[in-house]
Amino acid sequence: MKRNNEMNLEFSRYSHLEALSQPEHIAALKGIRRGIERESLRVDGDARLVTTSHPVSLGSALTHEQITTDFAEAMLELITPAGTDAEETLEVLTNIHRQVYRHLKE
Repeated sequence: MKRNNEMNLEFSRYSHLEALSQPEHIAALKGIRRGIERESLRVDGDARLVTTSHPVSLGSALTHEQITTDFAEAMLELITPAGTDAEETLEVLTNIHRQVYRHLKE
């Protein structure tokens, strides 16, 4: 029974995506805003989770708009602002990554 429900759900998702790709529905996607929240863990040279606090060089973990922690100091969360241009959003995420790499000493 569960297998049929999973298949129906998958079919349902596909049919929604297919419907959105039809010319009469494309306008509904114009101007949609999207952002990315990427989470990653800081590890040391031996691939162990770091036990150090959030690096001061990355700004405050509680108030920085783009670089924060989630549930643990070792976790970095990189956040892009919501925008209408997917390529621009990915470029912003790339730049945030570069900033993190420049400031991490570990």
